[in-house]
Amino acid sequence: MSTQIPTKGRETVRARSQGRCERCNKMAGTLEMSHRDAKGMGGSTEGQGNPALYCHLCHECHAWVEANPAKALSAGWKVPPGAKLEEWPVHMHDGNFLLDDVGGFSHCES
Repeated sequence: MSTQIPTKGRETVRARSQGRCERCNKMAGTLEMSHRDAKGMGGSTEGQGNPALYCHLCHECHAWVEANPAKALSAGWKVPPGAKLEEWPVHMHDGNFLLDDVGGFSHCES
């Protein structure tokens, strides 16, 4: 069963990415929503509208994240069950960033 992302959450993630893949920075006509806290990894449906739960990825990067769960976890594209999103950085194309629950992000060292 797929989890629907509320419209506001989708719009917020789209605005954050500005039409670019958040992993490789490629401008893409179609970007996909990647769930960082996937139900198959023990995630829940609570907070599904939180933009920090999602990344906007091109098809190739989304496929890489799904095919490489351990590497995706270490790079923050996936988070372990119960992780505090505000403490779990994502390694984007230009550094490590913490995503927040209103669609913003901040640079961090680790």
